[in-house]
Amino acid sequence: MNKILPVFLIWVSIGSLFAQPKTVEVLGYEANQNAPLPFAKKNKDGQTIYDSRVFGSPKFFPGMIITASGEEIEGDIAVFNNTSDWDFVKRAIVIIPNGEDKGQYLGSGSVILINQKKKKEEVFYDYYDGIYLQRLVSGRLRLSYNPAAGNSKKISSFIGKSFLDSLTSNVVKKSIKQDLSNGKSLQESLEKAKLKSDLINVASDIEIVEKEYLLYDSVTEKLVAITEDNYAQVMTEYVKGCTSFNEKKLKDYKKINEVIQQINNECL
Repeated sequence: MNKILPVFLIWVSIGSLFAQPKTVEVLGYEANQNAPLPFAKKNKDGQTIYDSRVFGSPKFFPGMIITASGEEIEGDIAVFNNTSDWDFVKRAIVIIPNGEDKGQYLGSGSVILINQKKKKEEVFYDYYDGIYLQRLVSGRLRLSYNPAAGNSKKISSFIGKSFLDSLTSNVVKKSIKQDLSNGKSLQESLEKAKLKSDLINVASDIEIVEKEYLLYDSVTEKLVAITEDNYAQVMTEYVKGCTSFNEKKLKDYKKINEVIQQINNECL
């Protein structure tokens, strides 16, 4: 028995990072076409029930979010998009905060950062132009696919630390914690702090035409649209004086993820 116990504990620890299938009551959700909850139903008491056990439905993973008010909340998280979206684009989440048994639905503009800890990787989503955009690379330089590649829509910006600091309100934080402990909807609590697109999505003078990536420098808070044409030029500025980096790598656009990860680790 003593020999089996350690193995069992290890299995439980690893298993906690697997997708968590569960059925949960969800607060704060109203049916909509922008980010609908698949397989969500109303029960006889009028409660919204989401069943992640259904095949094809988004699963829960442990992680954390940072809300529009700067509040950090840990729990089990499932992310949702519209069926017409790219897979790297999400529009809403349901989080079951640690210590709670009910899920909280949070839509566009309620959250700044989403982090899910999966079996083989950590996944991050940043709020960008009304959606949550999955990162390809994390670090000082953050890389994401460009959701508007191939059209002339002007690029917006990710939320910088200085802007987040200006949003943070102790009054809002206090009310969110109180509402959570009282079983109220976080979506309703965050309406006062919800990020409005006209406040943060200030268009740059770069138009997106066949752009493929978005590169965000979290220190300078500058966003650049990356294509094969400007890739080497943009990255050269970051590798100047970095003796461990071979600039020949910049000739292969397909290795952009690997290159940016190396720059983050060795050059910045």
